[in-house]
This record gives sequence, structure tokens and C-alpha cells, in this order.
Amino acid sequence: MLYVHPILAGAAVALMLWVGLAGLRSRHPRSYAATERRRHGRFAPWALRGMIVALVTGTASTLWLRPDLDLTESAHLPVGIGAVLSGSAAAWLSRDMYTSDLKRRLHPIVAGLALVLALVQLALGFGRLP
Repeated sequence: MLYVHPILAGAAVALMLWVGLAGLRSRHPRSYAATERRRHGRFAPWALRGMIVALVTGTASTLWLRPDLDLTESAHLPVGIGAVLSGSAAAWLSRDMYTSDLKRRLHPIVAGLALVLALVQLALGFGRLP
């Protein structure tokens, strides 16, 4: 049961990477860009849901299953919250993105920040494994 959170978190970060690459490929002027844009739009909400589930399961497993750990003793939780908030902001920016030049420019920056934070959080989490 202890390894549910790390497995879910790893899967969520892997999905975020894949979705981010699809977003990057969708900006290319080739014929596959439209397909990548649809793929990015279809799976990005699932990546955000995965991040939220990982945050909840990590917090719950620390509180209920890991009495040896404290939620505040590491930057793992604050970085995870930052990743979820950045991912949520990127999702909000994606709404009506094609009618707002500012949203269109900010979306990849904020989504990239979410991905970087998720990768940092993943690295910080290795030290907390049982």
C-alpha cells in the first residue's frame, strides 16, 4: 500500500512529459501538428487529474501510513502543491486560448513550470521512499 503514491506520481509525471511533448509538436508547422494538438487537448486534463490524485494519495499515505514522516519536514509537499497549482493555471489559460494572445503566450510557460516542479517533486520524493 505504501507504494501506491510513488507509482501514481511517477505515472502522472510520465503522462505530463508525454502531453508536454505533444504540445511542443503541435506548434510545428507540419501536417502532424493538428493531430498532436488534439492529443494534447485530450490527455492534458488527465495529466492534471493524475497530479491531483498523486497529491491526495501522498498526503493521505504520509498521514495514515508513515508515522515516521512529517508533512512539513521536506519541500516535497509544497513543490507538489505548486505543481498542481501551476497545472491548474495552465488548464485555465487553455480555455479560450485562441481568442486571447496573452493566454496563448502564457499557457506553455505556466505548463512548463508545472512540469519542472513535478520533476523536482519527483526527485525530492525519492528520499522519502520507505
